[in-house]
Amino acid sequence: MKKKAAWIVAIFIILILGAGLAYRLIYIANHPPIYIAVFVPGEDDSVTATENTLIPIQMYLEEINAKGGINGHPLKLVVKEDSGTVAGAEQAISDINDENQAMIVLGHAYSDPASAIGPTLTNYGIPAITSGATAPQVTIDHPWFFRVVTNNTTQGRSIAAYAVEVLGIDTAAIVYEDNKYGQTLGDGFEKAFQSLGGTVFTKAAVNSESETLEQDVTNIVRQIDQVPDMVFLATYKTSGAATVIALKKNNVNVLIIGGDDIGDTAFLDVFPDEIQQDVHYLDNVYAASPLIFDVASEKAQLFKERYIDRTSKNPTWFCATSYDSALIAVQAMLDAGISADPAQLGTDRQKVRDQLAKYISPTTAVPGITGNLYFNRTNDVVQPAAIGIFINQNFISAPIQIQLVTLNTQVDSISKSYSQGDLFYTNNQPVYKTKIVYVGTDINEFSQIDIDGDHIFTVDFYLWFRYTGDLEIENIKFDNAEEPVELEPIKTAQYEDVTYKLFRAKATFSGSYDLFQYPFDRHKLHISFRHPDYDRYKVIFVADQLGMGDINNTETLLATFDQSRAFEPITDWFPVTGSFFQDVIHEYTNRGDPTLFGQKLDIQYSRFNITVEVRRDVIRFLTKTMLPLLFLITLAYLGFFLPGNQFEAITALMTGTLLSVVFFHVDLSGRLRVGYTVIQDYLFYIIYGMLTVELFLSIIAWHKQDDEKTVKRLFWGMRIIYPLAIILGSVIVMWAFGITV
Repeated sequence: MKKKAAWIVAIFIILILGAGLAYRLIYIANHPPIYIAVFVPGEDDSVTATENTLIPIQMYLEEINAKGGINGHPLKLVVKEDSGTVAGAEQAISDINDENQAMIVLGHAYSDPASAIGPTLTNYGIPAITSGATAPQVTIDHPWFFRVVTNNTTQGRSIAAYAVEVLGIDTAAIVYEDNKYGQTLGDGFEKAFQSLGGTVFTKAAVNSESETLEQDVTNIVRQIDQVPDMVFLATYKTSGAATVIALKKNNVNVLIIGGDDIGDTAFLDVFPDEIQQDVHYLDNVYAASPLIFDVASEKAQLFKERYIDRTSKNPTWFCATSYDSALIAVQAMLDAGISADPAQLGTDRQKVRDQLAKYISPTTAVPGITGNLYFNRTNDVVQPAAIGIFINQNFISAPIQIQLVTLNTQVDSISKSYSQGDLFYTNNQPVYKTKIVYVGTDINEFSQIDIDGDHIFTVDFYLWFRYTGDLEIENIKFDNAEEPVELEPIKTAQYEDVTYKLFRAKATFSGSYDLFQYPFDRHKLHISFRHPDYDRYKVIFVADQLGMGDINNTETLLATFDQSRAFEPITDWFPVTGSFFQDVIHEYTNRGDPTLFGQKLDIQYSRFNITVEVRRDVIRFLTKTMLPLLFLITLAYLGFFLPGNQFEAITALMTGTLLSVVFFHVDLSGRLRVGYTVIQDYLFYIIYGMLTVELFLSIIAWHKQDDEKTVKRLFWGMRIIYPLAIILGSVIVMWAFGITV
């Protein structure tokens, strides 16, 4: 009989496992993977470009797959090495077509190979998005090719306008890479610079792969007859660094501005070690960049932190655009409603291409980490190139940026701004000179964190600003302060054309907190401010990397809090991480202007955010708050050790314990001031269930008191099941809701 029962159990288990395996196989068969190809140069040709392309794309696809993929279809990467050459790219796209798997192609670090395969993509009907190839020829007349980075013509125009209108440059020399990237970037700058009244003294080509690169750039520098106001580097990093070294060695003291390949801290890495040790070697070298992290959004800061955790390296702008290429590709697949059926691959590819072509305005844009992603008529992303400057081996936003004034935004009194020199015209379009305000903070002390009750916290902190020009910076408005914060400078200084103001404030701020995971919760303490008198055309706040260091690095931030003892008065919370970033808030209004009736203008403000993420000290909470509950549970458990015929005693014990737990639960819930169920409630429900079962079993035992053997079995079973059920139930609740201690 026992053997028969064992066989039945074994067969039952096998059937259950078989059914689960069959279901999994059927699910996989009905949800085949969606393949995304990525073109990289390969580590033999460029380790950096390969990593900057591949790793961010992998990161984004892993995020999507962790959420279930696209309607249950996992995303798989197909990596193709094109060696950064035309022949390699043509072979790679031919392989993609023959394999007939990839929904879309990403990557493309270099312009020459990317430009070569544009017609082939159209012929094969394969959509592609480049995150690094910036030559205009990549997307022009190639309707299946899209780009999430500013093209060279637009970039060159922006740099020329900045040089003339902001820096006051009249003459320039151009050194350009001898390929499509350098030629188009150099041409874009030259034409725009001359149209603005500038004069180009000389223009010379270099090849970063030349064995005589150092001598080549030295010859170029020595052949400069007239020293220009600036040298524009439309080059790759290697040839750009060689040119900078040659200029300094030959004592040609000119302003240097580089294109986007120069525009990140990775530019420092190509210099010899002895030069890298001189922290001021690159001071005041300017460069364009699609993204500068000091002015980036919270989403970009989180990406930066995850990238550093994964690679122990700082991400470049190319990493960010590669991430965005995967982001908008996946969003296009979702919005297009692809079938993901391999037999319908051609149809799905067409849907994805058509969907990408629908992202044509800010209202249809896809939010990325470099900004809102949408395309113009040549499939280029509409993103202005930021201008950065190297100082103390940091690449930060330059003190002045330029922004095109669009029709759906408002600059108060354009004519007045023009007369004051804050605005200029290029191609008959108004362009605003925007002041960058560097913001820094040191948190001295959190004196109160009351998230459970009033949802407030009180903090004492220093706040400082550095900026050029005349600004009434102390009139900033804190959006979430409980009372208006009046700022009085405790120090003001002028360093040439830079104004520095230091303030100290102590204020209480409020927030909206989701307490569902209480008491295993973590929250962001948020301080945000903006200037009500200056819209984003006039002022952009950025994190002061020079003053605060790499403050968005978690280890650095926590070490700073530890040194300042900022959390010493706080016993129930400890810091986890934090970030400092700017974002944009919008006001859609005509402000009652009679000339604007019937219109809703988009008035944008730069807002600076200070965020500190804290986590509840669960151990302290349990020992301080939940210890009485543990005694009550233990007391109830002891009821199983009473004789089964002691019904009155067991009933009294259970009833008293149940009422005590209820009152305890009500008291704890009352402290939270929320109208929804939290994790703590589910844990109490488990306790209620076990106490009810215990009371029910005591009733059974009372009815079975003549059957001593049955009573003993019931009580022995509950002695084992009771603690296991509470522990297992708690673990299941925490697992189901993703709780970690």
